[in-house]
Amino acid sequence: MERIKKYIKRFFTNKEVNDRYDINTRELRQLADDAVCSGSVVNTIATTFEYGYAKGYRAAVSELKKGGAA
Repeated sequence: MERIKKYIKRFFTNKEVNDRYDINTRELRQLADDAVCSGSVVNTIATTFEYGYAKGYRAAVSELKKGGAA
């Protein structure tokens, strides 16, 4: 877990998070509820990763439309 946290910290040292594409409290709560109710934390983690990937893709496309990358 420490390697993952370090990777994330390094990535965001020179990047600004656009709140529009960040996870919000409602989404986080839904994912946490799913992990508890479904009994499958692994599936919820996979879904969370896929959701983050999709949001990241949308953010990248938005940046490209603006004429560049952040």
